[in-house]
Amino acid sequence: MWMRLLIRGVISAMLLGPVYPQAVGTPREPAAAPIRVRTDLVELFITVRKGNRPVVGLTPDDFVVTDEGRVQKLVYFKTERSALRAVMLLDTSYSIAEDLPFLQAAGLRFLAALKRGDEVGLFSFGGSIRELAPMTGDLDSLERALRSVHADGNTHLFDAIARGVTELREPGIRRGIVLFTDGDDTASRLSKENVARLCGRGAIPLFVIGAGDAVRSHKFRKLLDELAEATGAEAFFPKDSKGLSRAFQEVSHRLRSGYGAGYYSGSPPDGRWHDIRVKLRGKKGEVSVREGYYAD
Repeated sequence: MWMRLLIRGVISAMLLGPVYPQAVGTPREPAAAPIRVRTDLVELFITVRKGNRPVVGLTPDDFVVTDEGRVQKLVYFKTERSALRAVMLLDTSYSIAEDLPFLQAAGLRFLAALKRGDEVGLFSFGGSIRELAPMTGDLDSLERALRSVHADGNTHLFDAIARGVTELREPGIRRGIVLFTDGDDTASRLSKENVARLCGRGAIPLFVIGAGDAVRSHKFRKLLDELAEATGAEAFFPKDSKGLSRAFQEVSHRLRSGYGAGYYSGSPPDGRWHDIRVKLRGKKGEVSVREGYYAD
């Protein structure tokens, strides 16, 4: 029963957001006061790859986006040159103590790849959810916060994901969550269904890096895969410290080379499933994007 709800939840429709998204071709977010958006705004995180290499430099004209077979006009489009807002969620429960130095080293390499204008918020979840660093582009403060992490307590996995979605609730920007965990949830107030629905509504790519039980448990690994894929992202399951570092690097590349886009579907909130298709126009490459949503 819960799995059916999970699948439905992770691909839920996008809900009301607080600000109006940037129009296609506008170089920066407007400085005007926020205004409300229409409830039928559908947001996408799109990656395009040719082999193992990302395809960058694309424009809105290079994409054909359809919703239930109907071609959609993009109301905003963010390229790899646009600023990125990301949240790093680090599982620092007792079970990670032995591997904590490797996690910190991999995280530092991720932070080192930030570009000017990018911002990252850093949180740990072990015993409780702690804000190690608020959303900032100050690399020095982020590095100090990451080095201060210590292992403690149980795993608040689902509550931590919900916190990350809340931090990135503003639509119309390039954004993403990087989640590291080595075990299933043991302490959250939220359920699997709650957080799956929240991820789907937020339309925020959730990149997962799993270790420990996340590698050994087929059921838990499947859950993490579903959460990531339903948001247009991917889950990675490295088996050693070198693989952990490569996984963080790959997530960094995916976030940096991904495109953010949005359109108004014009559909009523009737609960129907909508298929989303994104194809390239006159270009070659493999497109990855969420498969659709329920118009809730």
